[in-house]
Amino acid sequence: MTRHSSSGEQPDLTMFFSLSPDLLCIADTSGIILKTNMAWKDILGYEPETMEGKNFLEFIHPSERKQTLAAVRRDLNSTGSIASFENRIQHTEGGYRDLEWRAIRRDKLIYATARDVTERKRAEHSLLLLSKAVEHNPASVVITDTSGMITYVNEKFTELTGYKPDEAIGENPGILKSGEQDCAFYTDLWNTISSGKSWRGVFHNRKKNGELYWESALIAPILKESGEITNYVAIKEDITLRKSIEDKLRQSNELLNLFFRQSLDGFFFMMLDRPLEWNESTDKDAALDYAFSHQKITRINRAMLDQYGAEEENFIGLTPADFYKHDMEYGKKVWREFFDNGTLHVDTTEKKFDGTPMTIEGDYICLYDEEGRITGHFGVQRDVSFEREVKEKLRESEERFRQLAENIDQIFFLRTEHRMLYVSPAYERIFGRSCQSLYDNPDSYQEVIHPEDKNEVLRWYTEDKSEYEYRIILPDGSERWIWASTFPVHSSSGDTQRIAGIARDISERKQLEKQLHEVSIRDTLTGLYNRRHLFEILRTLLEKVERGEEIFSLAILDIDHFKSINDNFGHVAGDLVLKEFARILSRSIRGYDTLGRFGGEEFLIVFTGMAQEKVHKMMDRILAGVREMSIPYGEAAISFTFSCGIADSRICMQQGCDLEKIINEADTKLYRAKRAGRNRIYSS
Repeated sequence: MTRHSSSGEQPDLTMFFSLSPDLLCIADTSGIILKTNMAWKDILGYEPETMEGKNFLEFIHPSERKQTLAAVRRDLNSTGSIASFENRIQHTEGGYRDLEWRAIRRDKLIYATARDVTERKRAEHSLLLLSKAVEHNPASVVITDTSGMITYVNEKFTELTGYKPDEAIGENPGILKSGEQDCAFYTDLWNTISSGKSWRGVFHNRKKNGELYWESALIAPILKESGEITNYVAIKEDITLRKSIEDKLRQSNELLNLFFRQSLDGFFFMMLDRPLEWNESTDKDAALDYAFSHQKITRINRAMLDQYGAEEENFIGLTPADFYKHDMEYGKKVWREFFDNGTLHVDTTEKKFDGTPMTIEGDYICLYDEEGRITGHFGVQRDVSFEREVKEKLRESEERFRQLAENIDQIFFLRTEHRMLYVSPAYERIFGRSCQSLYDNPDSYQEVIHPEDKNEVLRWYTEDKSEYEYRIILPDGSERWIWASTFPVHSSSGDTQRIAGIARDISERKQLEKQLHEVSIRDTLTGLYNRRHLFEILRTLLEKVERGEEIFSLAILDIDHFKSINDNFGHVAGDLVLKEFARILSRSIRGYDTLGRFGGEEFLIVFTGMAQEKVHKMMDRILAGVREMSIPYGEAAISFTFSCGIADSRICMQQGCDLEKIINEADTKLYRAKRAGRNRIYSS
């Protein structure tokens, strides 16, 4: 290197290479590295001398080499041209770092600098996840400015209230007021949150369409580090159904009894021996003392008894004091919150009567009399021990999972966003590709998805759909149907660490479904479409006629004097005539026309895109052929003719599109043909 000065000398780049915190690299146009700086060691673990002479592409993530090479060739095709691109470079200790590149070409050399943006990428991803969590939150989320004007609403808000974001943003939440709550209620709310405190309560609001609904809300201020309020956020849950359930529980003992007997969840009532006032004037400590000794379990269902391995007499009469005797202070704190809010959700570890631990999720609702006094509460709880245990064992023991997966015919897999951690050997048998291909590229399975299903599968995957079915194409060109299910595996903190999945070959089931469908739409004697399926086809065609997309004609055929064939030759001969006539008709019409057995000796043909005049000529030719033929039957020969009535979709333009009308029109013409002596066709 030479030193650059104002007099025109070349610069000495050694100092620049030594001091730059970014990765610096000089390579020739073929990608061979000539020089790197110490940042490569600091960031990626590579000593500069180990890099020299190696191809730049060797260090890039395999899935990104092609796009990186394309960017370099496209943007660095001449001296002075500049390229910008991103990729991942492998660390010496494993894994990859995200880098943001800028490169310039000077003659036959490429000068490049890169910045490590791994942490930024992770932060962007976390922010995206947070944004999605808010946007798709099952609760309604509203953000306002300090004056109370709405600045943001999520999808659930629109779904619940009917107000689209552009209708709500800039408005006051008062657009939801129903008039059922007085000014003091809203004054208390505003005084609470404007003082920097959170507010909890229940709104009786009105949707855009005028419908009333209830929602439980938590409204909290968003504060700067200085304590200044910048916004308010409201997280609201629609509790209309819960309110309705409370009313129905009071009004319908019969329904409740059925609910108790049939439910798989545990239900119980814990009632007070007299109603309890619970308001601002109540001595709540005294009220809690009373509740803890006088609120008793009065009813419990079998499902909850089974959860605890107990009998009814073990529970009836128990009070809160019995449940919290190990910590009465904590118990009264829980009960106070419960009575304040009217609802309580618990997720806790309890013990069965034999001492076995179990994890319980429960939801409890206060019950009130007409004067608003608490009369007790209703509880629903579930034993989720097994579910929690399965998830924990999945996190703790991937090896046991592997042993199971390798000995069944289904495909198991475990992956992260960019890396396949495990796929069972069944993948090779079902997909006809090596497991290694998935380890090399976790998304390579998409290459064998049937082109007609691929976009739908990718859409399902991005929408986190848990189950889906699709077709794949094997190397020999054959198709298979696949059922797949995926689910997230969470860490103990709730973060999604991996995606687990299962897939199996359902081709036999699909083939059986197809066969069953064919049986359901076919006439068993002739193999033609049956009457029900003909009606489905005609309804579809009529919809197209209404839209001006299609015309069609309808011909109803009836074998003349068919009864005499059965009488003279027997029903076996009659069936033979029906099958032979079906074969003649199938052979005589176009491949895209529809033929079916309408009933008995009647047949129906739908001629797509053909007016009745042309159909008449075609049916004339078919009738002429039938007149000249006979069907051998033993030593006899059976001859027959048919009558036919034809109508076309132009009747819809005159009388309106109606399936019954067009069938009646063809049937009327068939009747006229019979009355005129049979062995003829009528279309006008």
